[in-house]
Amino acid sequence: MEQVDNTQFLTASTIKGEKVINKDGEHLGKIEDLMIDLENRRVVYAILSFGGFLGIGDKHFAIPLEALSHRPNERDFTLDVSKDVLEKAEGFDKDDIPSNREALASIYTHYGYKPYWQTGILGLSEKERQEETESERMTRIKSESHVLIAKEEVKAEESKAEKAEEARAEKLELKKLEPKEQQKLELKQLN
Repeated sequence: MEQVDNTQFLTASTIKGEKVINKDGEHLGKIEDLMIDLENRRVVYAILSFGGFLGIGDKHFAIPLEALSHRPNERDFTLDVSKDVLEKAEGFDKDDIPSNREALASIYTHYGYKPYWQTGILGLSEKERQEETESERMTRIKSESHVLIAKEEVKAEESKAEKAEEARAEKLELKKLEPKEQQKLELKQLN
C-alpha cells in the first residue's frame, strides 16, 4: 500500500481508483468517481464499483462520503458493511446515476446517515448557511436549540406515558388472575 503524506486533503484524481475494504479487510471494490452538488459546493457521494471482471458486470453503488473512512497514511478507504450486504444491495447502472434528492435521501439513510441538506432543523442548505449573517446564524442556532429541547421533552413525556400504560396493563392482568396466581406473580415481581 502506497503511503501518503496528507490524508486530510486529497484530490479527486487521487481518490479515484482507490480500493474500498470493510472492517474485516475484505475487498469491496474501488472508487470510480465522485458526485458533486454544485449548488451546495460539496461531494454528495462516492461511486463504488463492486464485483464483475475487468469492469464487466460491475455493480455501482452511491456511498455517502460520511460512510467512508480512511486509514491514516494510506489511500484505501473503509466502509463498515459486510461483503454480503453489498452483494444484496440495490446498485445502479453507469448511465442511471442517482441525482435527485429522493434517491439520495434513500441512499444516505440506507447507510445510517441523515442527508446533508436535512441536517439543519430549519431546512437551510449549505449555500444558504454560508450566506447568512452572524446575527441570523445565532438566531438560527438558538431556534434549533429550542426545537431540540422541545423534542427531547416530548420524547421524555412519551416515554413516561408508555411506562404508565405498561404499568396499567400489568395491573389489569393481575386483576384477571386467580388470587393464588396473583400472589405468585406479585412475589415474582418483588424478587
